Amino acid sequence: MANVIGIKDINSFHLDVLKEIGNIGAGNAATALAKMLDKRIDMKVPQIRVMKFSEVSDVLGGAEIEVVGILLGVQGDITGKIFFVLDMRSATILVNILMGKNVDEELVFDDITRSALQEVGNILAGSYLSALSNLTNLRIMTDVPYLAIDMAGAILSVPG
Repeated sequence: MANVIGIKDINSFHLDVLKEIGNIGAGNAATALAKMLDKRIDMKVPQIRVMKFSEVSDVLGGAEIEVVGILLGVQGDITGKIFFVLDMRSATILVNILMGKNVDEELVFDDITRSALQEVGNILAGSYLSALSNLTNLRIMTDVPYLAIDMAGAILSVPG
């Protein structure tokens, strides 16, 4: 039986390891996004915090803020979920760049827009998990991405 580390068992060493894995994974994802957009992507060093899922909406600006959420299941040697959350302005800019439109153009969330956001989530998750897989020698894959556009509190109430 594998050793299971509970949230109360996480110490500063674990957080440092998770931060480094996050940094490498996020770097791979940023590189993939830069190639997809044919634009330079600047990335901040990832932060890591252990918190309840219900507290995440506060980090995003509050439960009432409208966001785009992309949820992907993780399977293989590890299981879990990856959840990308974009504020509406960032989602609009991202899709408009992908579609070759002016970044300030109003975005209609139709089937094509939703599909583009799901694919971005899929590519970013795949890049991130590929780095994690290479670092750990674990077999890690994602499921089909699900997309929701709603208030942060509503979206974040589903996966938890």
